[in-house]
Formats: sequence, C-alpha cells, structure tokens
Amino acid sequence: MKKSGMLLFLCLWMFPNDSFSQNKVPNITIDSVEARNLLSKSSTLFDLDSFKESSKLAEIAYNFYQNNVSKSSPELAEAAYQFGRSIYRLKNYTRAKDLLIEANSIWESYTPKYEIQITKAFYYLAYIEFRTGNISEAIKLSTKALSIQNSYFANATEIIKTYLLVAQLYNLSGNFKQATLYYEQAIELTKPEYGVEEKYCISVLMQLASNYKNQANHLSSISLNEQAIWYLERSSSPKDNKTTQCLLEIGGAYHSLNKIELALLYFQKALDFSLKLNPLDSQKVSQCYSRISDAYYTLKDPNNALVASQNVIEMLQGLEKEKIYRYACINLGKAYLLNNELISAQTWFNKALENIGKPADNNDSSDLAMTLLYIGRVKTAQGDYTSSVAALNNSKNIIIALYGNAYDGLYTVEKELGNLNASYFNKTGDSYYLAKSLYHYDSATYKIQNKLINKKDPAEIRNLL
Repeated sequence: MKKSGMLLFLCLWMFPNDSFSQNKVPNITIDSVEARNLLSKSSTLFDLDSFKESSKLAEIAYNFYQNNVSKSSPELAEAAYQFGRSIYRLKNYTRAKDLLIEANSIWESYTPKYEIQITKAFYYLAYIEFRTGNISEAIKLSTKALSIQNSYFANATEIIKTYLLVAQLYNLSGNFKQATLYYEQAIELTKPEYGVEEKYCISVLMQLASNYKNQANHLSSISLNEQAIWYLERSSSPKDNKTTQCLLEIGGAYHSLNKIELALLYFQKALDFSLKLNPLDSQKVSQCYSRISDAYYTLKDPNNALVASQNVIEMLQGLEKEKIYRYACINLGKAYLLNNELISAQTWFNKALENIGKPADNNDSSDLAMTLLYIGRVKTAQGDYTSSVAALNNSKNIIIALYGNAYDGLYTVEKELGNLNASYFNKTGDSYYLAKSLYHYDSATYKIQNKLINKKDPAEIRNLL
C-alpha cells in the first residue's frame, strides 16, 4: 500500500468517532505532500457526504500547516476552509465560522484576491448565519458572494447555487417578491447554452414554483412544476420523489383555485407514481392519500374522505410521533365531522393534540390553532357553547401570536365565532349573542376584504367567501 493510502487508513481507523471534535489531535507525523493529499481526500469524502471522515483528514492537514507554514499561507487558508466547511456540516457552527473567517482573511490579503475561494467561504458563512437564526446577516454575506461571482464570471452552476441561497433567505424573511427576482435570474442560467446540470434546473423550477405558491400565484406555480416534471421525465438520474412532489404541488394549486376535480386528478397521479416508485415509502404514499382526503372534504364527500384518511392511518402504524401522523388524524377528524360523527371526530382531533404536545416551533403552533378550530366546530355541533368559544378563542390567540392581529387568515376563526353566536342568538333571543355575532362577522368581513385585494380569479374569490 502506498504511504499516503496507508496514512488515510490509519487516520480513519485510529479515530473512528468524534475525537477530532473533542480537541484530541492525533499525533501523526506528515509532510507537505501528505498534507495536500489529505486535503484532496477530505474534499472527496465531503462530496460523498462523509463529513466526519472529511473533517478528520482536514484537521490533520490544518494542524500541519498551522505549525509549518506562514500564517498568511494560501495552503493554511485552504486547510482552514476545508476543515471549516466539514465541521459546519457536523453542526459545529462556532468553530466552523472561525475557520472560514480565518481562510477568508488570508485569501483577501492577496492581490489579486482569491475570488473563487472567497465566494465559497462566504457561501458557507451565510449558511452558518442562517442556521444560527441571523437571516439578515446571511442575506448580506450571500449577496456579497454573488456580487463577487458575477464580477469574475463564475460558472453558471456556482452562480445558480448562490442565487438559490439568496432567494431562500428572502423567502424565510417573508420577502417573497425579492426572492422572486433572484429565482428568475437563476432561471435565466438554466438555458441550454450554459450547460447546467439537470438537477439544478429542476431545483430552480421547483423552488420558484413554491415561491409563487406563497404569493398565491397558482397558475405560474402549476406551469413551473410542469416544466420540472418535463426535466424529471428526461433525467438521466434515477427517478425520485421530486416527481411525486411536483404532482402534489400542481394538485394543491388547483385545489386553491377551487378546481377540485383537477386537484383530485393530480393527487391520484402522485399516488400512482409514488406507489410505483416505492410502495413501502409510507410517508410519501400517506401524504398523497392525505391530499386526496382534503380534496374530498372540500367536495363535502365524507365517505371518500374517510376511506383516504383511514388508508393513511393504517400506513402510519408505528409512526404515531411523526408530524405526518398528526395531519392524518386531523383529516380523519374532519371527515368524521363532515359525516356528523361528532364523537369519532373529537377522538381523532384529540389524537392530533397528543401528537403536537407542547409547541416547539411555528409549525406546531399553526397545527394546534387549526386543530382547535375544528374542535370548536365539533363543540358547536354538540351545542356546547362554552367549550366552543374557548377552543375558537385559543385558536385565534395562537394565530395572532404567530402572524399578528392584521393577518387576513383570521377571517376563518372570526366567521366561525360569528356563526356560533348567531346560532345561540336564534336559540335564546339574547341580544348579547347578537352583538357578539355582529362583532365577529364585521371582523371576518374586514379580513376577507384584505384577502380579496389583488385577487382577480373569480374561483379564488368564491373559495374565500
């Protein structure tokens, strides 16, 4: 075995666990040739997603250069970069940030600067800021990287990756329009003359489609997902669940446009594709059944909604702690509610509450608000005014805490509270309930008017009302 190969074997054999992250530096003597070989092998392992092994080799090389070359050496910068990005993937964000900043400070000290390397370091530094919750700094770093890339005409694939990062960050900050600008610039680079790999073309199309969905531009979302499917059908790589996801997204867009029959068609296509691809993929298959159940619920077809939801529950046995199980419980509860089987509906909504537990993030809180809304409807149907008001007000308060008092989605809860108080006024003749119903109807009307702004599609407006 060659010396460098033996060294690689010894490194990975002697330090198989997390010794490097524990500051236990191995006592291995190497020279500059072996250090370069270790960095090369570290990079290869990184590309294979073997991040622990990659970090071990990079750290040996980094320590060698720390002790044997100038502190402004490009070799030290390369080792710091490789070591930094490897441990970033191991979620050691603080150490990774220090290493990447060290690498950049060296590269920036040269004239001309190491522009390609600098942009790569900025790219990972942006991701670190994102992972640690500093979105504004992440945007600043990623746009800086993009500016440098455009100045030296980086290859299209590298620029696309940075465009996507910037767009994703703007999406996360809620600035969908700004995100759209970066996605559209990325789209331009997917033209055949730039020679970009299909997987990046697909990624750009799917992400821009999702961005348009967030802006309720459903027709554009449909078109982009159809283009992504075109690429996927001709892709040289093995088929994966991206096709299923695109079909579900198209179905969801038609659902939002109140074209439920078309939505069902695409949800069924997604289910057929997913079953053909991997019938044992319970999460993806059950996701398809859940969307089918949603569509039947909208059509007020409780029998088919029940069948689809029960299929999901059966597939998810043993996965009761997963979020997808929660959605299955909510859907089954909705189907029973639609069928006026109130006790069964309450049972499944309670199971959803058990899955949610204590909200740990916004998605959990949003799901809790939705579940409480449906529990409120169950209690209304059972004639339990007090419990219904409590559930609906809890739902409303969670939504306000998440999105603010001006959030137009509150109209659903306000309308529900209006209906509830109107029904009790009709039963009792008590003007208190009349006043409450009028208050909530006024609030609901205001929220609906907000949602109707810029809505031009009659079907979409009918869906809101």
